[in-house]
Amino acid sequence: MSYPISVGILTFNNSKTLARALESVREFDDIIICDGGSTDDTLEIAKKYNARIISQSREHLNEDNTIANFSGVRNQTLAVARNEWFCFIDSDEYLSKEAVHEMGAIAQKTPVIFDAYQLPRKRIYQDRVVECSTTYPNYQMRFFRIPATNGFIKSVHERIDLKLGAQVGYLSACEYVPFEFTYEAWRKKLLYYLAIEVKRHEHVTLLHWLTHTLVNNARASLAYFVKYLLMLVSCRGHHMPLWYELMQHWYHWKLIALTGAKFLRPKRG
Repeated sequence: MSYPISVGILTFNNSKTLARALESVREFDDIIICDGGSTDDTLEIAKKYNARIISQSREHLNEDNTIANFSGVRNQTLAVARNEWFCFIDSDEYLSKEAVHEMGAIAQKTPVIFDAYQLPRKRIYQDRVVECSTTYPNYQMRFFRIPATNGFIKSVHERIDLKLGAQVGYLSACEYVPFEFTYEAWRKKLLYYLAIEVKRHEHVTLLHWLTHTLVNNARASLAYFVKYLLMLVSCRGHHMPLWYELMQHWYHWKLIALTGAKFLRPKRG
């Protein structure tokens, strides 16, 4: 069976994980790969799954072909989608069979009840499903009707922007997100995100930084700390490593420091 759903996936030398991602969405009838210039077997794998391949626009990339504006390249996939219903996943993620069938049933049903759906996400660590993490519950709006949206927003940690009045539901089946990073590799990835955030904050005023960046990130860090203490007491399932949990705090305070440097740095003269 083929479901009338378009799925968008960003790639750049992802041959190690792409087949798994594509296998999970093979029942969707429109697979879009937006590639950043892969030199490994990524595109050959995509062709085996009859994916349509488009190139990431240079305006959204850095000089080394890394993505500078994630919303920009995500919007490229929306622009060429053939279906009203759209789903997006990363090349190292995969949907459960239950999630695929749940989405398929929704896409084929009329009238439409919800315009977008929050998708539950679970980490896979050391080949086991993670049940205990400070990032839980982890829901992201990954499945929606394109006409009900204004496209993706934010250059990093991008999200879909819904039109006024759009109704949101929740899927019961989940997406799996394997975590195969070492401490050094994860830190490098977070520094990459931080660099994009700093650029995005270039023209932020002191008032905005104090009332939004500082407050929101300090609050998020505190929430992670409280959740971690509660998790130690109440959750007996498989955990993420301690260094991963600590990096949640590090990221938020590093973001505060980097974006606030221009305000906190002593003026000379």
